[in-house]
Amino acid sequence: MSAATTRWTDGSEAHLGFEPHELESMQPIIEAVCLELGVTEREKSRRKAVADRVMAAYSRGTRLPLNMVSAGLSEHRA
Repeated sequence: MSAATTRWTDGSEAHLGFEPHELESMQPIIEAVCLELGVTEREKSRRKAVADRVMAAYSRGTRLPLNMVSAGLSEHRA
């Protein structure tokens, strides 16, 4: 995998070990999870935490959208 750079909708950039098509597949999931959790674009640390959880799931091989959403929502599980 080559390093990729992406610009998230909040204007921040991520330099990650993912291919551009992989980042493109994760972006809508991250956005949907943030919307569900009520995370605004100004809450950069919470958005990054969601993105980190989704990307970690993807890296572990959990690539079905529902599984990545579940990982992103894990912040609110007891």
